[in-house]
Amino acid sequence: MNMPNEHEIQNYAVKALRKIGFTCIITSNRRRTSNTKGTPDVYVYMEHGYWIGLEFKQPKGKLTVEQTALNSDGSVYIVDSVDKAVRICLNKKSKQF
Repeated sequence: MNMPNEHEIQNYAVKALRKIGFTCIITSNRRRTSNTKGTPDVYVYMEHGYWIGLEFKQPKGKLTVEQTALNSDGSVYIVDSVDKAVRICLNKKSKQF
C-alpha cells in the first residue's frame, strides 16, 4: 500500500479538524503562489485570536531553510499524520487561557 503524500495527509487532516470544530486556512495549493516562502501549509484557529501553523510532511520529509526560519518561535508544528494534527490542535486548545 502506498503511503499518502503530504497533500493527501493535509486534506484528510483539515477535514478531520473542521469536523470537530476548528477553523482552518489552507495556504498551500500545490501551485506557485505569492505566499512568503516557508509559510505553513495550514493555519488553525485556537480561539482568542490565537493561531498555530501546521506544516505537513511525509514521515521522512525535510523542512526547507525558509520553513525552519519561520518555525523558530515554535508556533508551527510539523505534522506527518491526521492523528498527529488532531492531537496537536486539541492539546493546544486545552492549554489556552
